[in-house]
Amino acid sequence: MNEPPAEGLLTQWGFIPSPPPKARGRNTQSASTDANSSKPAMDPLTAIVTMVTPLITTLLTRQINAISDVPSVSSTPDRALKRSLDTLDPTLPSGSLSSDPPPASRRALSSPPPDVEHELEACMVSFGRSRALADGIINTAIENLAVLGYTPEVLADTDISNSRIGEVSKLPEGTVSALRKFARQWCGRVDAKRARVANPDA
Repeated sequence: MNEPPAEGLLTQWGFIPSPPPKARGRNTQSASTDANSSKPAMDPLTAIVTMVTPLITTLLTRQINAISDVPSVSSTPDRALKRSLDTLDPTLPSGSLSSDPPPASRRALSSPPPDVEHELEACMVSFGRSRALADGIINTAIENLAVLGYTPEVLADTDISNSRIGEVSKLPEGTVSALRKFARQWCGRVDAKRARVANPDA
């Protein structure tokens, strides 16, 4: 077996052994330093924008929330709006644009009073509607009362007993009491209508 020549002989012959190879890995600290030094410095304008952007977002959010809390114009009551419109034309009567129904007294005067021969029917029909009574009950009462000459004024007369009116009209006692009270009020409204017709300028 051939053995390699001695190191002294290699030196004499002019052969210089090559140095051992360096380790592949580099020092961690130096590598980190080189990496950091290779990063470009951040632009000052970019740094300012990065810091200010969250602040601007917060301010905008607060502003939007504040605007959403303000009541809209649609929440203004219609009555207040109509009142303001009334002031635009002073020739219009007060409340002419209001949607509120007229008072009961004005509604009572809006229709003409019934003819005398139709007073009993008009009074009884109105009473039946106010009490939600069946048409058959009211029609029977009208026929029976008309045969004996009853009128709303007679029904309102306190000299006639409830039992007599109930006997004639075939209405129960409680309904008769309500009918007589209604007849008194009905006669008062009709009298006011006739007075208004007789004196329209009053």
